[in-house]
Amino acid sequence: MTPDQIQQLQQAGKANSRLHLCAPISGTVLEKLAVQGQYVKTGQPIYRLADLSTVWLMLQLFPEDATSIRYGQKIEAEVQSLPGRTFAGRVAFIDPAVDSKTRTVGVRVVMPNDDGLLRIGDYAKATISVQLNGSGEPLGNVYDSELANKWISPRHPHMVSSSPGKCKVCGIALVPAAQFGFTSQPAASNKGLVVPRNAVLMAGDSSVIYVEVEPGRFEIRSVVLGPTNGDEIAILDGLAEGEQVACSGNFLIDSQMQLAGKPSLIDPTKAKATTEVDTPLSADVIAALAELPSGDRLLAESQRICPVTMALLGSMGTPIKVDVDGKSVFICCEGCRKSLLSESAKYLAILADQSSQDNVARTDSSPTGPPLIGAIQMLPLQAEVAQTPAPMTVPDPANAVTDALAKLAPADRAIAERQKVCPVTNLPLGSMGTPIKVRVNGKSVFICCEGCREQLLAKPAKYIANLPKETSR
Repeated sequence: MTPDQIQQLQQAGKANSRLHLCAPISGTVLEKLAVQGQYVKTGQPIYRLADLSTVWLMLQLFPEDATSIRYGQKIEAEVQSLPGRTFAGRVAFIDPAVDSKTRTVGVRVVMPNDDGLLRIGDYAKATISVQLNGSGEPLGNVYDSELANKWISPRHPHMVSSSPGKCKVCGIALVPAAQFGFTSQPAASNKGLVVPRNAVLMAGDSSVIYVEVEPGRFEIRSVVLGPTNGDEIAILDGLAEGEQVACSGNFLIDSQMQLAGKPSLIDPTKAKATTEVDTPLSADVIAALAELPSGDRLLAESQRICPVTMALLGSMGTPIKVDVDGKSVFICCEGCRKSLLSESAKYLAILADQSSQDNVARTDSSPTGPPLIGAIQMLPLQAEVAQTPAPMTVPDPANAVTDALAKLAPADRAIAERQKVCPVTNLPLGSMGTPIKVRVNGKSVFICCEGCREQLLAKPAKYIANLPKETSR
């Protein structure tokens, strides 16, 4: 009872069965806990009230996003019950711990609700605008026109004043907004490069974009991604302003790159050698090329790679010359002959494209700009090796086979030694490097190189029949 009610009771001299209860605050009754005729004890709640002039918006953010916001930052939200209308509030609290179940960080936002339109328990979608620098990192000082040269309550961020004073809610002294990282001057314009989100293909840690260098001709670029802004994504490195990128159909382009054995989203480093052009070739490659006649050797050095496996010529032994439509083409091993002859146009196009891109890589002297992953850069032979091979010791073939088989697991080595030869080329296993194991109808079969895989799987019965009967499964 209030002092006035007690005084009225003393003056009347009689008790009243009806009594007005005065709430300690103005607000809305959220819950009525008592009924007529019920006995109540001291301290027992009768009504539950709430001041709904301001409400809390509870957000759940990923930890990496929560690090970009700060106390007092402005938030805009759209509630489910009032679509199309936007309500603003300010961050009052950021949970210092990450929820162990949801792996999110709780953020509490104070939302003014003078009109009483915001309902408790409603769902909302919030938008937080974060100012970034040119590197995609949040700015240290944030400019907010509503907080420029203003004072703010350290407990109630919606209490903002143009001069020092005390918070109207809690009575503590206001502090300059600059203490919470707000600046009075707008930041210098930090332009960022963005592309449509659909232009970027991502797989694991690899992110690529296809850039149109000529009408209808695209090259793959590896890019470093920044933050996402709706349907756009920032590019921090790998792309220049004004370049045209593929926004639709890039999956089709990528699939064609994979079929052609070129760099793609799945393997952006495929067929790409080191850019250090002065790195010498290995002794084994030089020895394999030295076994060719001088004229054939110059052609093989110019071709550099096998068009079927994209392997460096000489890495699997002495290259093999094949006549394709009157043109001399070198392959890494006998297993590639059938594929080359059956799809000659495809592999000749690969060689032509590789040659043109290699010429571009040699003549382009521009020191700036991101590297083109699509350009195939192979290692040229050293000048003295290309003209006059230096005396060297040619490895013993028997030792080379033993060393190649020794790289296999003990169980696999035992099977390879019993099998002895590749069922496709009939070459000794290990003569072209470490044999490759292929499972065919539940049986472990070793081939001399990757070029034999397609033929083995196409006609397994034919080639398995050539294997020794005692070869283990």
